[in-house]
This record gives sequence, structure tokens and C-alpha cells, in this order.
Amino acid sequence: MCDLKKSLKNLRQIVLVALLAAVPAAGQAQFGYMVNASNANTITITNYTGLGGIVNIPATINGLTVTGIGSPGFSFNFNVTGVTMPGAITSIGGAFDACKNLTNLTIPSNVTSIADDAFYQCHSLQSIIVPGGATNIGVEVFAWCISLTNAILMDGITSIPGGMFAGCTNLVSLTFPSNITSMGEDALNGTALNSFIIPSTMTIIDDEAFEGTDLMTNVVVPPTVTSISEFAFNYSGITSISIPEGVTNIGYLAFNQCGLTNVTIPGSAQFLDDSIFSGCESLAYVTIAAGISNITYDMLSYCTNLSGVMFQGNAPNVTGFSTDGPTFAGDPKAVAYYLPGTTGWSNTYQGIPAVEWNPSVAPATMHNGQFGVTVTGNTNIPIQLQACTNLSCPVWAPLTNVSLTNGSFYYSEPVQSNSPSRFYRVVFP
Repeated sequence: MCDLKKSLKNLRQIVLVALLAAVPAAGQAQFGYMVNASNANTITITNYTGLGGIVNIPATINGLTVTGIGSPGFSFNFNVTGVTMPGAITSIGGAFDACKNLTNLTIPSNVTSIADDAFYQCHSLQSIIVPGGATNIGVEVFAWCISLTNAILMDGITSIPGGMFAGCTNLVSLTFPSNITSMGEDALNGTALNSFIIPSTMTIIDDEAFEGTDLMTNVVVPPTVTSISEFAFNYSGITSISIPEGVTNIGYLAFNQCGLTNVTIPGSAQFLDDSIFSGCESLAYVTIAAGISNITYDMLSYCTNLSGVMFQGNAPNVTGFSTDGPTFAGDPKAVAYYLPGTTGWSNTYQGIPAVEWNPSVAPATMHNGQFGVTVTGNTNIPIQLQACTNLSCPVWAPLTNVSLTNGSFYYSEPVQSNSPSRFYRVVFP
């Protein structure tokens, strides 16, 4: 009987050891993978099973080198907070989609390819550096990473793909190479960037590139840009932009309902689509350069604070059609101003008053320690008075914006000891 009990005890121990051997150690990560067709000695991880936390991806599994992380990978795993990758990784698929608690991640420098939605909705990711070798980047890679505040694209990357940072509502810092040549649709839509300098290597501002960038108040456009595509700044917060001479095309709703206060359309812009500035309620003054022969039917409609549109050339024709109404529909304060010597004007233009803008600056005087200057012209035309101290290298500083009440305005200011001379001019506000 004793020998039988001893045998049964030994048997239970053997079974227990076998069971323990079949169960992975607590917290041990398990990876599914596939062998790469291009190299049988390398693999791409396809899924992960484990307790989460910070996951260390091994450099090799079963003697095979890990070179990729594919889909579904870690997708929708809410327990993973960090991932470390081996240096041999060259491709990242849609592997981290909706890893909402992933906060720490370093993309290896050897990565050349990042697929669509790779880090989509990684809500806790705070910063990211994309290596310069990653020249094949999909769309919406970091879209809706709502905690992302800082992103760096290293030298070597030449495009910002569509939707790359869309919905990154806390992204305040984006560093990118100076040789970026393109920026896709919705690339920065909804970010918290305040300003953006478009690289001089870009020639086209793509569809919806800055759409919905509510906090972006200033965009610098280089002279290399020739086209501003439809919806490019739609619903953006920009308050100032200089459209360079050389832009030939401005697309449909390009600046619709943005925050511009004034804008100049260069004479090179021969194709102006419908509703370009429609609904820009802060827009006060617009200058349309000589050379513009056509404007569109509702290009400036519902700009409710639009006070003046300066036409520097002959009266343009109106093209296109929209159910919203004529060019200045919904603009109760708008007045068209034109220069002496231009043609095609009458007392009205497209349903708004038309007035010749003809200010004249009298020679400045100095009396009792005061400079004084008088501006005359048609009643109530708007002007900006500017001054400088050296005509050989003039730096014109704005002094005041006024209307010529009763056709005249007088301005005076004290003579400064460091500025014994003073020169004045007027421009359209």
C-alpha cells in the first residue's frame, strides 16, 4: 500500500510539472509572426498576446530576425503603455491602431515604411520622432493622437501625407525638413499649431491642407507656390496671409469662413473659383490687383464686415454661378473702390456702391515743433497714413487708419530729435 501511495504521488508531480511547462511565465509576451517572402531568415510580427505594460519586442524569435510589425499587431490593445523595438525593424504596418494608453514609443532609425493608420487614435502618445529614412508613409498615421504635443520629421522626409496629424488637437510643435515638397489633404486639420512657414520647395498647397486649423493665425507662403487648392484654409483661424505674385489658381472655398482681416489677390491669379472668401466675417478690406480680369459670382459673399474692396485695374467681369447670390451678397457695408484712369466703372458695381479712390497728400509742414500733413480726396474714402524718415532706404510705418470725412483729414505729430525730417504717404488699408 505504501508503494502504491508513493507511485501516485510521483505521478501527480510529473503531471504538475508537465502542466507548468505548458503555461507561459506570468507577464511573458507571446508573438505571432509570419516569415517574410523576401527573406526566409526574417519575420514580421502579426499579433501580440500578453499582460501589457511596457512590451519589449525581441530582436529574434526562434532564430529569425524581426524586421517588421504588421497588422493587426497591437491594435486595440488598451493595456500596452510602451513598446521598445529592435533596431532591425524596417516596416511598421497598421500595428498600433487605437492603442489608447500607449505613451512611450521610439521608431527605430532603420524604418523605411509606415502604413496607413499605424498609430491612429493612440490617445496617450505625447511626442514622436519620425526617422528620415521613412520615405514611404501612409495616410492618417498619427491622426487623432489627442495628447500629441510635439512631432519631429527628420531630414529625408519630403512629404507630409494626407491626414498625418489630423485631429491632433494638442499638437503645438511640428518640426520638419526644409525640403518638404507636398502636404496632403487634412494633413494638419484640427491641430493646435499657431503658425506655419510653408517650405520654399512646395509649389502647391493641397486640398484641405490647413482646413479646420482653428488656432493657426499666420501662414507664410513662399513665392514658389503657384496654386492654392480648394478648401485649403477652409474654416481655419488664419488672420493674415500674403498670397505671392505667381499664384495662378485659387480653388473653391479655399479661404471659406476663415479669420482673415485683409487680403490682397495678386494679378497673377487668373483662375479664381467660386466662394473663395465666402463667410469670412472678420474680413474688412480686400485688394484686387491690376491684371485680374474675372472674379466669381459669390467670391466675397457673406463677409459681413467687409468695408472696402480696392480694384487696382479695370472693372473685372463676373463669371460662375451660385445660388448664394452675387459677388457681394450679404455684405451690407461693402464699397468698391477704383483708381483714377481705370475703366468700366459706374456708380455701382455688382450691387454695391463704387467710388473713385483718389487721395492726395499735401506737402508736409512743420510749425511749433509739430509735423503736419493734410490728405484730401473723395468723401469718406478709407486710407492708411504712413510715414518714414529716409526716402533713400524707406521703412514705412503705419500711423493711422481713417476715412476722409468731408473729403479731408489733417494729421500732426511732434518733431522727434532723432528724426529731423519726415515723409508721408497714403495707401489703401
